[in-house]
Amino acid sequence: MSILVPKQYDAYPTVDDVVKLIDTTNVLPDTDAWSAVGCIDWGAHLSEAIEEMETRTGRRFGVTSATARRFDLPANARGLIDLGDEICRIDSITVNGSAIAEDDDYVPGPANADAAGRPWRWIELFTFSNGGLVPRRPVTVTGLWGYSSKVPGDVYNAIRYKVAALVAPSLALYVSKGVISWKLGEEEERFASGKDGGPMATATAAWEARFDQVAASKRMTTV
Repeated sequence: MSILVPKQYDAYPTVDDVVKLIDTTNVLPDTDAWSAVGCIDWGAHLSEAIEEMETRTGRRFGVTSATARRFDLPANARGLIDLGDEICRIDSITVNGSAIAEDDDYVPGPANADAAGRPWRWIELFTFSNGGLVPRRPVTVTGLWGYSSKVPGDVYNAIRYKVAALVAPSLALYVSKGVISWKLGEEEERFASGKDGGPMATATAAWEARFDQVAASKRMTTV
């Protein structure tokens, strides 16, 4: 029996990915969103959406560069070092410059986190204590610090939805050539987008809701 693996991406979505989303949802059936690429600062909205996702979740996704962080030896009897962050790949751990081996000298936790596609939050040392004189922060942990080396599919799509919602007001004004609304007798049409009305209002509210839902589900919890 095969196991379905949720789709993951190598990086966050691009402007092109957001434009494709808007076009495929057909919220502006008479307009090609590609024509507005050069008239709207899509990149700024994309950066804003990514920053909001990382801020609200307290996490980084799609981490590709390994870095090293240093820690003191554990003062507790269990030998536990709280990493104070998430690490999705451990490349090496050294104590006083000497490499130590997983399972023989330490184990990362929570147990089986990697098998569940989740990051580690602490390490448990077996053979080192905090007795005697030791250098400050002699433990060095090197690896990918973040939730994952790939961008989970739900996070990837949530960012696309958020950018689409952010550009919606500008896109609606682009379509109307700057006209916010018009009224002739009892007939009226609004072009300003967002939750206040307009041709993209329903889609915008749905996009915002999807983003909020994913951001809440991915929020880091304390251990």
